[in-house]
Formats: sequence, structure tokens, C-alpha cells
Amino acid sequence: MHILNIDNPRGRRLAGGLGRVGGWFVTTSDSTDIELEIGRERIDRVLWGERGDVEAAYPGKRVMGWSAWFNFDRTRHMTQGGGISVDAIIDGERKASAGLRADLSLVPPVERPATVFLHMPRTGGTTMRSLLEQDGSISVLPVYDEENAVAWSEVDSLSPEAFDQFDVISGHFSVNPVNLGGRPSRHLTVLREPHEYILSQYFFMKYVTEDPRVTKFDTIFDALNDPGLFDNNFCQLIARSAPEEPVTSEILARAKENIDELFEFVGLTERIPETVDFFTRYLGLKSVNSVPRVNHTPDSEERRRLQLREFRAKSERNVRFDNELYDYVVERFWTTE
Repeated sequence: MHILNIDNPRGRRLAGGLGRVGGWFVTTSDSTDIELEIGRERIDRVLWGERGDVEAAYPGKRVMGWSAWFNFDRTRHMTQGGGISVDAIIDGERKASAGLRADLSLVPPVERPATVFLHMPRTGGTTMRSLLEQDGSISVLPVYDEENAVAWSEVDSLSPEAFDQFDVISGHFSVNPVNLGGRPSRHLTVLREPHEYILSQYFFMKYVTEDPRVTKFDTIFDALNDPGLFDNNFCQLIARSAPEEPVTSEILARAKENIDELFEFVGLTERIPETVDFFTRYLGLKSVNSVPRVNHTPDSEERRRLQLREFRAKSERNVRFDNELYDYVVERFWTTE
């Protein structure tokens, strides 16, 4: 067990130059070889002490308070998303992390990259969206066809300067969804194993949102034959191809190029805790100890009767290129040598 905490990280944002940070650390290790890093750079002098206000919450555990002065440099210690990672290192191994956000209020927009979150449906994107919108330390522009969000019809009419105040632009869209003028941007998204994505999307559209594009079909096998519904949807969005355009190897190649050129990271539904950890580090969001499951699709008789082996075989053509893109993402962002 290892937990690293920063006192009031939302109100303690570093702007540059000398600053002081502190918090507490809980561990079950009795090692004396403990170091702290900020932005992957070792802090030379850390003042350790007692934290009686925390000890009662972790009986039997080793609890230590910590504080340090640190000469913060945005170019060396901050991610492009504005996050500053603080890590606890025990015996040379990174055991716990926390984060805070840099104060970018005085940084010109052209020097402050926007983060574009491509919210892929049924991938855990609603969880990521909740983390973004509830944190409070970043400004998020939600672009969705729902209340409390900006509609596409409004976004299309906005000038590039209208987006300067926002750190993150989030929505169900393709890459480079808005004109940011000369402001740079980096993309984030989350993908899911393609067969599982179709299953989740179909049953959600049919039994939760009751979307007429799906409710008209008796079975999922009928829906698979509709080219406008499930045709390698990940490739379509990341390659920015037209929905009515059949996905080909050329579109797959364009999707891979966009992954390489535009994306800072691509998370996985199957590894959502690690995905959340990257998002919090990159953007300097408040760390979370557990990841809530939201937007769950209830069970149904059709789902219980579905033969998964038959479904996977018959849906192979619907996910052929998405499978390749998924494997490419795993190799690029999740495979370590």
C-alpha cells in the first residue's frame, strides 16, 4: 500500500520559479530509501515530519508528512496538458503518484496547447468526461447534443479566439474538430476491443436510448448488415472519413498517421485504471483511488441469448480494420520492451 497526497492541489498551482509544495505519504514499506520527484526530476531536499491528522485514517501504516521548495520550470517539469506529476520513489521504484496543475492563466494561448478529447461512445469515455468536468482546476468545453453542452451548430460559427479560454475540448467528434487558429493541440481518446465495442453500442442504442436506427432491427446480426452503423467506426473517426465512405486499408493508414502525429495518448477500456492515471498526470487532475462505472447498459433477454462465438465470426468484417488499429495502439502506447 502506497498513497501520495498533495495538500490542496487545486489551490496550489505552480506558475514558474520557486514554489513550495507539501502533503503526506502513506506506505507499508519500512525502507529509509524514499525520494520524491516533480516532473520526473528528483527533489534534492525534502522535509519529512509527522501528520497526526492523517494517522488516524491509516492505523498500523507508516504515515509521513512532507514539504519541499522546488524551482519549477514549465518547459522541463510540465506536460503539454499542463499537468505536474509528483512521484514517490522507494528503493529506486516508483510506488505512488499525485499531481497538480500548472497555473497557465498568464501563458498566451499560442504557447498553451489545447487538449482535444475524442469521446468514443461505449469505451469508458463518460467516466473520463466526468473526471474532466468535475475537477474544477481546468476549463472544459463540452460539445454534445444534450443539455449543459454546446451544440455543433453553435461551435461551427465560433472564431478561433472563442476557444482560447478552454484547456480541454471534449465531444463525440473526429480529429481536429474545431479551428483553433495558430494554437497547437494534442489529442486524447480511449478505444475498446472492437467486438466488445459493437456489442455495447448496439445494446445501449437499442435498450437505453431506443435509437430508431437500431430498434428497427430484430437482432444484432441484422444491424451488422447496415453499413451506416458498424463499419470500423474507430478508423472512421480517427481518419476523419465520411460515415458513408466504406473503410479501406487507405483509411486505416490515415488513422495510424493521425495517431502518430496528433495523439499524446490513447487509453484502453480494458485498462481503465491506468488510462485514468495517465489522464490525471497529463492534465494535472485530482488523483482518484477508484474509478466509478457510469453509463452502464442493463441486461436484456436478447443479450443473454446471444451466441458470442457466432457474433464474433459474423462481425469480423465490421471490425477488420479497427482490430488492426487497436493492435497498433496497444503496440505504440502500451507495450514496453
